[in-house]
Amino acid sequence: MEAEPKSVDVLIKQLKEEFGISASIVDQSATVSNVIVESGVLSIKFYNSLHFDVKHKEEPLLATRQIHLDEDLFLSRNNVVMARIRAALGLANRVYARSTTLVRINKEEALVFQKEHHLQVPLPGKYRYGLLYRDTLMAIAIFSSGRKMRDMAPEHRSFELLRFCNRSGHLVVGGLSKLLKGFATAFHPSDIMTYVDRDWSSGEIYEKLGFHSEGLLPPQRFMVQGTDKIRYYEGCADLGINRDNLVHWVENLGSIKMRQVL
Repeated sequence: MEAEPKSVDVLIKQLKEEFGISASIVDQSATVSNVIVESGVLSIKFYNSLHFDVKHKEEPLLATRQIHLDEDLFLSRNNVVMARIRAALGLANRVYARSTTLVRINKEEALVFQKEHHLQVPLPGKYRYGLLYRDTLMAIAIFSSGRKMRDMAPEHRSFELLRFCNRSGHLVVGGLSKLLKGFATAFHPSDIMTYVDRDWSSGEIYEKLGFHSEGLLPPQRFMVQGTDKIRYYEGCADLGINRDNLVHWVENLGSIKMRQVL
């Protein structure tokens, strides 16, 4: 009986078949494989989270962009993961924000879009905006309600950008800027803050839009349940764990807190 291919080998095969791009493993241990895509265009640290406890490790001196990818997410959310890698490689289908229409969307639309096109847990938020292109929702932004800040004037209101994502396989060029401006025009926030996932980004897109870093948040821990590839946040009250299944812990790189003062 032929052995089942390793997940990292499946990733390399997918990159070749879907994108026509070569990739190779340059360094490998039991827990992590370092994959270089197209002679250093992109580096992927692939963690064997279904087989070991893993802790993401940063290599700050690496010249290329680096993505930290867990095996459980690669297998359970493969379409979204590959779409994000496609975007990181500059291969996403581009739509320009000036060709889209800014709209308010309802909670159900926002949750469905996030489930299909975002890796993190879907959030309903308080205010929801989208960009339509030829009647198709191409990108969304989810915002919190306004919050008072103890060290600011009474009239100061801070809002959080809870989620932003493009339709899988697509990139709305200027989309985030258009969504932020539309929200700001309607609600006049004093500032907008957000958290950037360090496994996928160092925050460049937000810096270009006037956001500034306010420091790093510590790594999050997740429990990954064996063959079911189910991921739980640490501290979840009802984990629903099947004790007959292997359980491993994953610790990511944490996030960057960023704020845009308006």
